[in-house]
Amino acid sequence: MTNDRHPVVGLTGNLAAGKSTVAAMLRGLGARVIDSDAIVRQLLREDTDLNDELRSAFGDSIFNDAEVSRPRLAEIVFRDAAELVRLERMVHPRVGRHTCRILDEPTTAPATILEAIKV
Repeated sequence: MTNDRHPVVGLTGNLAAGKSTVAAMLRGLGARVIDSDAIVRQLLREDTDLNDELRSAFGDSIFNDAEVSRPRLAEIVFRDAAELVRLERMVHPRVGRHTCRILDEPTTAPATILEAIKV
């Protein structure tokens, strides 16, 4: 459980900046690490409401059968800033809620590291 004596530290940076390397080092020292990208991957696999929203917003072409193709979605959102904002408005609130649930879980870790591209 987080409290006033349990620090939560944001670990952020651009793609390929070394966040995962630093997170692994901190995990090795006993920190609890929350990986926002892993949460997004889980949501894309399990959140049918999110997938319905994505299908409505970006079309069937971003799906391989019932699964979101991250490379296809990336092609759309990284060539059009407005589409990226649209995606973030769908995904970020869900990631935030999921992160809050994890933060509410008891922990004996001396700190929690929140690894994210954007916080």
